[in-house]
Amino acid sequence: MKNPAIQFFTFWIVIFSLLLSSINLPGSGQLLLLGTGSSPKTAAFDPSTVAGLKVWLKANALTYNEGDPISSWTDSSGNGNNFTGTAPTRPEFRTNVINGLPVVRFTSHGELLSSSFNLDDSKKTTIFFVAKSINDQWNEVIGTSGDSFYLAFHYPTTTLFRTWTNTSSNNFDTTIDDATAAFKYYTVTINETTGANGVTNIRQQGVDKGDTSSRSRGDFGSLYLGDARPANQGLHGDLAEILIYEAAITGTDLTNIETYLKNKYGL
Repeated sequence: MKNPAIQFFTFWIVIFSLLLSSINLPGSGQLLLLGTGSSPKTAAFDPSTVAGLKVWLKANALTYNEGDPISSWTDSSGNGNNFTGTAPTRPEFRTNVINGLPVVRFTSHGELLSSSFNLDDSKKTTIFFVAKSINDQWNEVIGTSGDSFYLAFHYPTTTLFRTWTNTSSNNFDTTIDDATAAFKYYTVTINETTGANGVTNIRQQGVDKGDTSSRSRGDFGSLYLGDARPANQGLHGDLAEILIYEAAITGTDLTNIETYLKNKYGL
């Protein structure tokens, strides 16, 4: 007959061994079943999962040093639509400006980055960007040479101004909150295609600022960041990120991209 004390001791040795085998001890390679008091982080949304992305420029993807002039801003969309700068009219790289992240700083109206990328004018377009401008009249964020298209902050009135041609009949300005007070994220959806009438919608910080009708969209041409106008009226301020889609982004996709920018830059 077995000793009850030995049986009792053996039982608890087995139980203790099973508990140890369920714990991920250093070097054991086993799964930790016991709670750790923390939950896994949710992966950040990837804007490239939304169809139609053609240009994705992120200042935090650049490897320049503080104050370096930008010779090339590499496209992160995978399409190779890079924007390049030519001395002496190049913006600069600035570190730790917004939520610990860098920006591309346009220190005067005459600086620009150019590309060979030409939007498909038979398709609708949505542009997302994070920017802060200086309060001194025109601040063109993106456009083309010859004014066939541009988006610009304009002061002393607080507006985001867009035109398809350099004529007053094809332009508009939409009231927005002060773009100089702090960084904000913007969404511009161009619901027009070549030869067709439509509307353009502007959103600031995820808030709809309204639609504006316009007459038929023409050929945009190759895109610039900053100065593309004849009178040196380009962006004077900071640009942290810009995404350009050949599509009208709506619904969940719109919310996800805006939330991605909001969370990334602490806005």
